[in-house]
Amino acid sequence: MSANLDLLALPLELLIRIFALLEGHQIVRCIAVCSYFKLAIENSITLQYVIKLDMFGYIDGPGRADSARLNQLERHIDTWNKLDWVESRIDLPISRALLEPREGIYAISNYTEVICIQLPSLHRGVPLRMWTLGFEFPVDLVEIDPSNNLLVALFTIPRSAINPSDTSICKVRVMGLLLGLADVEGLEIWNWATCRKMTGLAWE
Repeated sequence: MSANLDLLALPLELLIRIFALLEGHQIVRCIAVCSYFKLAIENSITLQYVIKLDMFGYIDGPGRADSARLNQLERHIDTWNKLDWVESRIDLPISRALLEPREGIYAISNYTEVICIQLPSLHRGVPLRMWTLGFEFPVDLVEIDPSNNLLVALFTIPRSAINPSDTSICKVRVMGLLLGLADVEGLEIWNWATCRKMTGLAWE
């Protein structure tokens, strides 16, 4: 009982800071504890923002939770619920390879260039951005990891330097600091940050 009395004696601002350390569903459970907690939670923009993020499975980004961000989140949620999309048309070059989006970014290999496109989002405040990276070789395959600011570009060794009958196709995936390369012969796992091969596996 004394612990409850101590919490009730805390200033409202400090109580909100404590609640903000919890996950959204945990904050909701605190509403049923007492009317003081209920009033604090329901009137706090910060806590309402945390609750809605947790309810809809979103992850918070940089910046302070304020009324503008809460309104932006609510508009984004309402758009998904109503399937009321904002249409954006983007002219893309004809390419041999179009990478599926990674965290809202497309990467297109276009011979000796890789074109990156950040898809716009009105409700999340994300603008359209396009930039091009040039290479000294034709890019056959590209993989990106925006969270690590990483781009992987693969190219084919000239046929004269390898077995002309070799038509294997390589696949690449990035997960954290690990990069996986797979083809018809096997699989290799590398740490791309240290350029160190972690393990390899040959298909039987």
